[in-house]
Amino acid sequence: FPNLVERVKMELPVPQGITANVYRAENPKYAVWKGGAMLADQSTFLSRCVSKEDYDEVGPSAIHAKCFL
Repeated sequence: FPNLVERVKMELPVPQGITANVYRAENPKYAVWKGGAMLADQSTFLSRCVSKEDYDEVGPSAIHAKCFL
């Protein structure tokens, strides 16, 4: 996306007194794969996975319960 870094810097709501840095990945073609690989490598990854059964039983709140607490 052209000018993405500049657009994010302008449109990102950052509280006063906080500095936010926005960077473009060196090779954006593989950035999502690299991020997923880093996430999967964390020791907490399996405990944050939501099974289809959990999602079917509880709904979207199953994701919130495992990922945002």
